[in-house]
Amino acid sequence: MIPVQFFTGLDVNSPSWDLFIFLFFIVATFVYGFTLGRSRIMVLLVSTYMALALVSVAPFLDQTPSVTVGSSPFFIIQITAFIATMLLIFFFLSNSALRRAFAAQEIQGKAWQIIAFSILHAGLLVAIVLSFVPEERRAALLDVTQGMFATDTALFIWAALPIVVMMFVQDPEEE
Repeated sequence: MIPVQFFTGLDVNSPSWDLFIFLFFIVATFVYGFTLGRSRIMVLLVSTYMALALVSVAPFLDQTPSVTVGSSPFFIIQITAFIATMLLIFFFLSNSALRRAFAAQEIQGKAWQIIAFSILHAGLLVAIVLSFVPEERRAALLDVTQGMFATDTALFIWAALPIVVMMFVQDPEEE
């Protein structure tokens, strides 16, 4: 039902945000998943959680989404601040003890781990970005996209799943 509803709601002649969101999800999963490897994806996940925490409590970003700066809606500034903070934290943590702890002798990680963390990070990233978008703009998305990424429940699930999967990742020396 979900794939049928998604494909019937798409118009290839005038691509929607739904198509862009799902293409980003698929491309991000495979491109940076296999280029970064397990340890860097895990550091990127931690960076994402840290950036979300920082941006959520930043007093200067505590504006209502209806405030505009120039011709751009204010939520674009929130999204930009989140992504910039996430990347900045990632680059600082890339050579830190945290990455060395995840790296475990620079092993790339099993394929299932790389795929799982890539999917979970891409989903978390999409859900976080959509959480900054005002409700009236999210309402224009297809029901499938809203259900998978644009609700509070979806954000919670995408935020919790990487933590659950991390519980099942074993140190290569223990295997």
